[in-house]
Amino acid sequence: MNYTPLEHQRIITEFVLDNELAAVWAGCGLGKTAAVLDSLNHLLNDGAIDRALIVAPLRVAVLTWPNEVEKWEQFSHLRIANLRTEEGKQQWLERSTQLGVINFEMLVKTLKWMAQNKAWADHLVADESTKFKNPSGVWQKKLLTAMGFYLRKDKDRFDYRFPRRTLLSGTPMPNGVMDLFGQYRVLDKGKRLGRSIDSFRSRYFTQDYNGYSYTCLPGAEETILKKVSDVTLTLKACDYLDIPPTYTQDIEVAIPAKSKTQYLELQKEYLLELQDGDIEAGSAGALVNKLLQLTSGAVYDEDKTVHPIHDGKVQAVKKFLSKHPKENVLILVAFKHEMDRLAKAIPHATRFDKEDNAIALWNRGETPVLIAHPASMAHGLNMQEGGRTMLWTTPTYDRELYDQAVARIARTGQREETYVYHLVVSETIDEAVIEALRQKDTVQNTLLTTLTNYRKLLSGK
Repeated sequence: MNYTPLEHQRIITEFVLDNELAAVWAGCGLGKTAAVLDSLNHLLNDGAIDRALIVAPLRVAVLTWPNEVEKWEQFSHLRIANLRTEEGKQQWLERSTQLGVINFEMLVKTLKWMAQNKAWADHLVADESTKFKNPSGVWQKKLLTAMGFYLRKDKDRFDYRFPRRTLLSGTPMPNGVMDLFGQYRVLDKGKRLGRSIDSFRSRYFTQDYNGYSYTCLPGAEETILKKVSDVTLTLKACDYLDIPPTYTQDIEVAIPAKSKTQYLELQKEYLLELQDGDIEAGSAGALVNKLLQLTSGAVYDEDKTVHPIHDGKVQAVKKFLSKHPKENVLILVAFKHEMDRLAKAIPHATRFDKEDNAIALWNRGETPVLIAHPASMAHGLNMQEGGRTMLWTTPTYDRELYDQAVARIARTGQREETYVYHLVVSETIDEAVIEALRQKDTVQNTLLTTLTNYRKLLSGK
């Protein structure tokens, strides 16, 4: 197939070509993978780079990028190696490949291997660069070490390690501008936003009294964005694509009286921790997850054994499917036990974790019900051809995960309106999570916001 770039793809390609350091924030569905491949192809042909390392989520690394190379005639001469395999490593050492792909989880080992073999790339592409938003994360620290960030002397001897760097994301700051620090530090080694997260926070944010959350100082966000504007390209999908609207709706789910009593007992036990002051984020996560488990229908004990509580949401899913017999439905779950129980209750459903060609079958319209965990398909998968209906059995408080999952079907090529439904047990943590999610807060703050919302719900009884 011949690659004919659209206007926004040409903009992306030219920006990467013109900027050794480039942050490309392009909305889902804008075809940024092909556009960046186009730029890499030009750079390779011109001799500006010798080879490039592409770091991405696993499925994107081993499926999306190789598929794009194979898909377009202009890129078919490029050789791409999977550096997760011995075969791919050998191809890289033999210099018979121009592109190498690796997932983030293997980045540290790959950097060590490259150092041992002096087999560096001169262009780094970080696809879904929000993986670097945590400045204390091991992936970021090891990458910065490889680039000589922590050296006080002789930094020039590391200049050949990824001198060109490109960051890609459709959601670069799902939790606010603080997410940008880690990503730009990888991009420019701290030139624009500083080398230290503590200095960055003290300069642009104010910390709340309990020390768990930060608020931008007046004008700080504008200042931050201005500082990075020279290396940043931002493209919004709505400015270039004609995508039908997305609608959301909550569906109330009733659970048995006995289960509600068990929930209230669990709620009382956990909420006692809140009486003597604010709860830490880690404990907040445990609290919220345990309550979500119960509303989902089963809980895990310390040994990860599943204890069924009710089948309220399973029955709600079956009822939903009966009311939408002509729709292919993507069901997203939060816990493995939900997938197990739903697969048992809906024999014609397909489990995404069990079916290697599940996406192909879905896009051909041959999968009426597909059950998946959002984290397994949040990035790099095109599912708009198979359906327009998504059902969340248990809400997530991770806004980025939510947005990316919805964008699997609400993207270019979707011909109809997208409908996203949430199953919600009334007067429970479900409602608090949904409300916190709508506030688009940080994951950590969402946990705390969830508990605040929850206390408000309880006090309003």
